[in-house]
Amino acid sequence: MSVKQAVVLIHGIGEQKPMSTLRGFVDAVWTHDEAIHNQYAGSGMWSKPDNVSQSFELRRLVTPQNIAGIETHFFEFYWAHLMEGTSYGHVIAWARSLLLRRPSTVPRQLKPVYWLLIILLTVALLLLAHAVIGRKTGMTAIPPWLSLVSSLLLVPLAGFIVLRVVGDAARYLHVAPTNIQRRHEIRQAGVALLKALHEPERKYDRILLVGHSLGSVIGYDILTHAWVDFNHDPPTGSKDISALEALEELAGSANERPM
Repeated sequence: MSVKQAVVLIHGIGEQKPMSTLRGFVDAVWTHDEAIHNQYAGSGMWSKPDNVSQSFELRRLVTPQNIAGIETHFFEFYWAHLMEGTSYGHVIAWARSLLLRRPSTVPRQLKPVYWLLIILLTVALLLLAHAVIGRKTGMTAIPPWLSLVSSLLLVPLAGFIVLRVVGDAARYLHVAPTNIQRRHEIRQAGVALLKALHEPERKYDRILLVGHSLGSVIGYDILTHAWVDFNHDPPTGSKDISALEALEELAGSANERPM
């Protein structure tokens, strides 16, 4: 029996263009993986209008049935256009909430990264102070050509990275009043996409979410908020609930065993 599935890819931070991440993903998991191709269909696919998100910038990439009889529809949940208006203030506020905290509150796994960031920040501030003091006293050791390169290349590049790359994470991960609307719109659009994919006429046997970078966090949030709309109690005596009860009983018996 054939199966039809939908795969939704959620892109990560940065100046992402519509479909760029999805096409690379599909090439990796479908086009170049000859082991899963049906010998009669090959690696071809069809690019069709995205009739779920209703965005004219997105396409739905459809594959023929693979060796297991599964037809896949690839979608991209594109959210970069919802993350506008990022300023240095947003990034600084996020960095302050991460770094200006008691070390004891930092998770054990993140402490090496935390202290590395503290050391790098301290070194950067010392170098900045040295440059400022040296310029005022006329004792700076920075060559003129290096100052020119920094002004024309390094400073704009750093600004682009801070605002267009780091800024996405800063705004989504920092629960501040200036970020709430952006977070809400992204999650709302993601939940709406999942609901549309679950409509009976689409006839998807399963739906998979794949997140890259910050997209994995967004995907988790979308699933969390959409879960209440789809988490209905199964009928008593169904195979699903029986299997779940057996698993819970097995887990409970394992916890009761003496160490």
